[in-house]
Amino acid sequence: MGTLRTCKVFALHSTVRHFFLCLTVLLFALCCKL
Repeated sequence: MGTLRTCKVFALHSTVRHFFLCLTVLLFALCCKL
């Protein structure tokens, strides 16, 4: 049970990190356009 919860938390953090990475790249591209 503890392992499953750890995996879930890890997946969540991974998704959040991926989201922020995409957001940063988007902002960077936008700034380069301007």
